[in-house]
Amino acid sequence: MLTVVSKGVLREDAYKWVQRNAMKVWEDIQNAVAGPTYRERLEADPDCTLTAEQLDQIFDPWAFLQRKDAIFERLEALEF
Repeated sequence: MLTVVSKGVLREDAYKWVQRNAMKVWEDIQNAVAGPTYRERLEADPDCTLTAEQLDQIFDPWAFLQRKDAIFERLEALEF
C-alpha cells in the first residue's frame, strides 16, 4: 500500500483498492474457488489507476528478497 501511495494515490483510495481486492481473493481461498490473483484483480479494478509497469514494480519478488539477509541476521541474533 505504501508503494501505491508513493505513486501519488491518496492513502484513502489506496486502502480501498487494497482492501477490496484482497478480501475478494481471501473469499475465493476460503471457499476453495479458483479465481483471479490479487494482481489480476487490481488490473481489472476500474478504480485502480496503476499502470502495468507500476504493478510490475509492486509485485516484483526480487524487491522482497533484497532485505532477506538483514532479516536472517535479526533472527540469528534472537535469544530464546
